[in-house]
Amino acid sequence: MLVVKNSCIAFRLCDLERVNIEMVITEIQSVNSTNVIVAVFYRPPNSSDSFLDEFETFLQSIESTEGKKKLLILGNFNLPKIDGSNLSTCSLTRREFSYCEILNAFYLSQMVVSPTRITGETQ
Repeated sequence: MLVVKNSCIAFRLCDLERVNIEMVITEIQSVNSTNVIVAVFYRPPNSSDSFLDEFETFLQSIESTEGKKKLLILGNFNLPKIDGSNLSTCSLTRREFSYCEILNAFYLSQMVVSPTRITGETQ
């Protein structure tokens, strides 16, 4: 879910959304600053590797848009073994390693550095 206050000028960017993954892309206009693109993703557990391909394609399309825009990515990628504090790639699965490589390639920093939901698998 993505909720934007009525006083904000925001519009959905359907042309940037990929059909094979769960995502919502919105641009929020700013009066005094650069617009912000807010992207919300959900990757179901055990989904196919195509999710990361689609995620990377999305980032490439953002990079090629005209004008500098700020980007904020939110959501659940269901990759709990990744250490968000340093994106260490030691002892990761191929999928987790690919995710870290994509973040590094696009100079993205993960802000959540510990699991937000503790289960037997994430302890």
